[in-house]
Amino acid sequence: MDVRKIKRRSSAEIIVDFKRYRGKQVVIFNGRVVADDDSSAEALRKAEVKFPRVPRTEFILFFVPKSPLFIYPVTRKPRAGARG
Repeated sequence: MDVRKIKRRSSAEIIVDFKRYRGKQVVIFNGRVVADDDSSAEALRKAEVKFPRVPRTEFILFFVPKSPLFIYPVTRKPRAGARG
């Protein structure tokens, strides 16, 4: 696999199957889960075995929580009459 030809996707495009990876450390590369394990070190090792030419800095290590976690964006509206 030629590393130069790999296009990185933005983090907004990453989809992880919650039911499959619940409570696991997952390694994401090129927008896909490429390895998983209970241990982050072991998950990274598995990813490095699958993609030996890819630098470790290209992998994203992510923990999938055991229960759903919802993150809502909060925007702050300026107060009326406030100076900015």
